[in-house]
Amino acid sequence: MGLASSGSGERAGSERSVAHHLHEWYRKFLRECPSGMITQHEFRRHVCAAGALGPGSAEYAERLFSTMDTNADGAVDFLEFVTALSLLLEGSPQQRLHWSFQLCDRDSDGAITRAEMLEIMNAVCRINVALGGGDGSLGPVECTERIFAGLDKDHDALITLEEFTEGALADAWLLSTLQCDPARMRIQPKSF
Repeated sequence: MGLASSGSGERAGSERSVAHHLHEWYRKFLRECPSGMITQHEFRRHVCAAGALGPGSAEYAERLFSTMDTNADGAVDFLEFVTALSLLLEGSPQQRLHWSFQLCDRDSDGAITRAEMLEIMNAVCRINVALGGGDGSLGPVECTERIFAGLDKDHDALITLEEFTEGALADAWLLSTLQCDPARMRIQPKSF
């Protein structure tokens, strides 16, 4: 009986903590975006100019924005924003990979082409260099070729969601490369 009561007390405390954090995020979001929505232009300003992803990250910021804008109305509201953050911070590897797949699949046709992957890898490599990360051993073309060699199991020059997820989960380098990692972002006090 005492154990059940203790567990429910811990759960209630955890729920209050989550509610408190959500309230804080909402206040910060409204302070930066009084309309309750952020446009792509404002998002780029926060992400690129504030240094969260470093210089040269405009294309990547646009893809992040498009992936977060789940209803495709040209603005990210708080629910879309917090859903993406929650998924990236707390989601399972499969959930984060699914989100990363959407980020890479620029035309949303359910498959990633070499051109789409190369575009993302160009942006990621520029960001890594700007943030002082990465060992510089593989450039965007080499990363793209390694990704396709590891994921394109049927050799049709397209990577499906299933190939993307299964292949990344089976290879530590691919998982590290393809999974969006919020820890790589340096969030400045003025930005989110």
